[in-house]
Amino acid sequence: MTYVHSVPGVADRVTRWPRRSPVITGLLAIGVALIITSLVGATIQQRSSSGTAPSSTDGAVADSSLARLERRVAEAPDDAEAWAALGAAYVDHARVNSDPSAYPKAEQALDRSLALDSSGNWQALAARGALGAGRHDFATALQFSEQARALQPNSSFILGIIVDALTELGRYPEAVEAAQDMVDLRPELGSYARVSYQRELHGDIPGAIDALSLALRAASAPGDKAFALYHLGELEWNRGDVAAAAAHYESALRADPTASQALAGLGKVAAARGDIDTAIAQYSQAVEAFPDPEALKELGELHLLAGDRTLADERFAQSAAENAEQAAGGVDINLEIALFGADHRRDLDEGLAAARQEWELRHSIHVADALAWQLFAHGQYDEALLYANTALELGTRSALFHFHRAEIQRALGNRTAALADYEQALSINPNFSFLHRDVAQQAMTELAWG
Repeated sequence: MTYVHSVPGVADRVTRWPRRSPVITGLLAIGVALIITSLVGATIQQRSSSGTAPSSTDGAVADSSLARLERRVAEAPDDAEAWAALGAAYVDHARVNSDPSAYPKAEQALDRSLALDSSGNWQALAARGALGAGRHDFATALQFSEQARALQPNSSFILGIIVDALTELGRYPEAVEAAQDMVDLRPELGSYARVSYQRELHGDIPGAIDALSLALRAASAPGDKAFALYHLGELEWNRGDVAAAAAHYESALRADPTASQALAGLGKVAAARGDIDTAIAQYSQAVEAFPDPEALKELGELHLLAGDRTLADERFAQSAAENAEQAAGGVDINLEIALFGADHRRDLDEGLAAARQEWELRHSIHVADALAWQLFAHGQYDEALLYANTALELGTRSALFHFHRAEIQRALGNRTAALADYEQALSINPNFSFLHRDVAQQAMTELAWG
């Protein structure tokens, strides 16, 4: 059994963090701000909340800093530190404004900084690591952040990128050790959140909640509190406690009324309680504030539940457009392509190619699950089962992973194994998916009585 040792007041068994790692984009914000501040003395307030959309104030402050830095490099084109700060500011601009077109500009600025100073330029290396994480290029994120850490070993921000990259690459034992190093170095919001994710991944949900509760206690800014509260809600949601999840989502919105993911969370709660109209209204408000591709996809699935295929397709098209914009900025969207295609039986050849390509890049459990689901959609059940088993090898309590494996087992004629996975999925979270929950319930009933 793996342990993260030095989290005060928390049981030591390891386990967890969220879809496509919300930790990654949000918790980078503090560190990027520190890079900018350390280089140019800018007094910029940044959020560290990956679970909520940035506020309009964040955008105004970040854009003001960006304009000042652009002027500075124009005046001093050989200033490596100014180019590093500008690159970091572009990374943050992309996060705050959901504007992936800033990523190529960040890459150019950071490469320019490193060309001017390749020896001790840890700030540019760290920002390059943050850029890799923002683009979901985790091998690059790890490469640059490890180089930065060799120059600046006491930076918790750099160590956080390393934890995230190792996790997303599927190098879980190393990620656990890095998370331990991070919390030993600096027990605060970012390190507690990463400990929580490691614990969740390994199936220890109570331990994940304990660590995230410490993150909440360490939070001071409204956005930081909303981040911790939202993800506490997600932990409760994912283990099927609708009331506890709702309380955390509501608290997140009280802490920060711009926390759009918390509003979408309340939409999930409304749907679980049978109020589809309210769920659609809350999701619609959330995506209007911040057009998250995942939330747009879920809103489309709510429209399917309501029997409106036209509105569902409109939301799916919006989600695809947002993902395409991300891809144009260099963001890896293979996982999104694979899962959506398999869920909705669209563009399956593209989806399987995307899943296989992603597996070549990183062996995470989430990629294994997406590849299994694509293989199932293609009728390649034996190979699908191998990857579905891999997705569950850490002991992660994922209702969706169990549902996917149940469908594969049923297709293979393994009735007992399929029934066990359907039961497990619905016992973990009976509301795990707008699209699949009724399928799971019907299949379980048929297998139990068939």
